Amino acid sequence: MVNTRSTKYNEETTTMDDDRRTVRRQKDERKSDDRRTVRRQKDERKSDDRRTNGGDRRTVRRQKGERKSDDRRTNGGDRRTVRRQNDDDKRTETRQRGVIRKFASHSKIDGVEQQIDQVGIKVNRIEKDFQNNKEEMERKLEDTKRQVQREILKKIEGLGHQLHRTSIADSGDYSTSPGIPLQNSTLMHAERSVHKMLKPPTYDGQSSWSMYRRQFEAAAKANGWTPQEMATSLVISLRGQALEILQSIPEEQQNDYDRIVGALEIRYGHKYLRQVYQSQIKSRQQRTNESLQEYEADIERLVHLAYPQAPKEFLEQIGIQTFIDGLLDTEMQQALRLGRHTMICDALIAALEFKAAKEASRSYKSRIKVAMQRENQDAQVREMSDQHLFVDNMMNESVISRNKNRSICVDVMDRLKEFYLYSILRKIPAMNC
Repeated sequence: MVNTRSTKYNEETTTMDDDRRTVRRQKDERKSDDRRTVRRQKDERKSDDRRTNGGDRRTVRRQKGERKSDDRRTNGGDRRTVRRQNDDDKRTETRQRGVIRKFASHSKIDGVEQQIDQVGIKVNRIEKDFQNNKEEMERKLEDTKRQVQREILKKIEGLGHQLHRTSIADSGDYSTSPGIPLQNSTLMHAERSVHKMLKPPTYDGQSSWSMYRRQFEAAAKANGWTPQEMATSLVISLRGQALEILQSIPEEQQNDYDRIVGALEIRYGHKYLRQVYQSQIKSRQQRTNESLQEYEADIERLVHLAYPQAPKEFLEQIGIQTFIDGLLDTEMQQALRLGRHTMICDALIAALEFKAAKEASRSYKSRIKVAMQRENQDAQVREMSDQHLFVDNMMNESVISRNKNRSICVDVMDRLKEFYLYSILRKIPAMNC
C-alpha cells in the first residue's frame, strides 16, 4: 500500500512540475515575443525619424547654402559699388588738392618774389656800406703800415748802432762790408734772426756721429748760422758721454766749430774704425734666429762703414759675397752662387724665393712620406690577415685522429698560431697617432 501511494504522489508531483515548466516556458516565450515586437517597433520608429530628420536636415542645409550664396552675391555687389565710390572720392580729393596746391604755389611764388626783391635791396645797401667801410679800412691800414715802418726803421737804426759798437769791441765779428750801408746790414741780420726756427736734435754718443753731423749742418744751413753760432749750438746740443769731450778742449777754443767737430770725429767717427768694420765683414755670419732681411741690412751697413769712399759697384759685389758666404743653409749658398747678382737686394730676393720653394717641397715630401707609411702599414696588415687565414685553414683542414693525442695536436697548433702572429706583429712599425 505504501508503495502505490508514494508512486502516485511522485507521479502527481512530476505532472505538476511539468505543467509549471510549460507555463513558465509559455510566459517566457510571450515576454520574449513582446520584447521583440517592442524592439522592432522602436527600431522602425527610429528609422522613420532618422529618415524624416535626414530629409529635414538636407533641406535646411540647402536653404542655408542658398541664403549664403545670395548674401555673398549681394555683399559682393555692395562691396564693388562701395569700392567704386571710394575710388571716385579719392580721385576727386586728389584733383581738389592739386588745384589747391597750384593756387598755393602761385601765391608762395609771389611772396617769394617779393621777399627776393626786398633781399636784393638790402644786399645793395650792404654792398654800398661794405665798399665805404673797405675804403676807410684801407686808408687806416696804409696809415698804420707807414707808422709801423717808421717805428721799425727807428728801432733797426738803434740796433744797428749797438751792433756796430759791439762788433768793433769784439774785433769786427759783425762789421759791415764797405759796400753795404749800416741800415741794410742790420736789416739782413734781423731777417736772418727771424728765420732761426729749426732746432737740431741732441747727441749723446749712442747714435751714428756722421748721421748726426749731417742733420746738424742741414739745420745750420737752413738757419743761416755763422761758424761761431754753429759751435755754440753744437755745445748746447751735446749730452751724456759726448758732453764730457769738452773737458779736453780749452774754453778759448770752444767757439771753434772745426775744433769741436775734430774732437767728436776722433771719439765717435767711423774714419778710425774702418779696419774694425772690415774685420767684422770678414767674420760676419748669419745668426740662428736672424732673418734674411735683418742679415742683409746689417751687411749693407757694415760695407758702407768699412768702405765709405768706394764706388757703388764695388760695395755691391762685396755685400753680395759676404751675404752668400755667411748663410747658414749650404744648399741656399750653392743656389745663390750659381746665379749672377749685380745688387745685394737681388741676392736677398733669390734667397727668399729659395727658402719659400724649399719649405713648399718639404711639406710635399712630408705628405708623400706619410702616405707611403700608411700604404706600408696597410700592406703589412693584409699580410698578417692572410697568414692568419692560412693558419686557420690549416687547422680546419688537417685531419686529426680521434684518440688520446688529439689534445696534444691542438696545443701544438695554438702555439704555432701565436708564433706566427708574434712574428708578424714584430715586423709592423709603431703607428703614428
